[in-house]
Amino acid sequence: YVFYSYRYGTSTARWFADMNYLVHAFMYTYFTFIAIGYRGLRRVAFGITVLQILQMFMGIFVNFYAVYAKVAGYACQVPSQNLFWASAMYASYFFLFVQFFVSSYIKKTHKADARAKMVKMVSANGFHDVKSTPKTYDFTGSKLKDDHID
Repeated sequence: YVFYSYRYGTSTARWFADMNYLVHAFMYTYFTFIAIGYRGLRRVAFGITVLQILQMFMGIFVNFYAVYAKVAGYACQVPSQNLFWASAMYASYFFLFVQFFVSSYIKKTHKADARAKMVKMVSANGFHDVKSTPKTYDFTGSKLKDDHID
């Protein structure tokens, strides 16, 4: 897309390049800290993902604004084909980054909460702590066998 847009010198591509440089500056700084051994930067990773989603949203907005300008009769030199491909690219990236955000930051939280509830429920029903000695139970909750030696 970059080479395609460069050929036409589109004004929308300037928006895209500026947003991309900004997000990548944060992203590669984060990768540098990870590479030299810093840990516990989950909030930074979260923030970068939010910035990437905002970048894609702004890409969609800039394209739709250019389409609006063309339809309304304002001067807009961005080729319609370029607007189509840029919109398709930004919409697909938006979808992918939102999907990544949900799987990385929302579902993991729910999985951890679900596991904690399961451990609490198992303990409340008189079973052993699932993190300690592994044991196997049937669906009625009766002990079938011990997987350890006493």
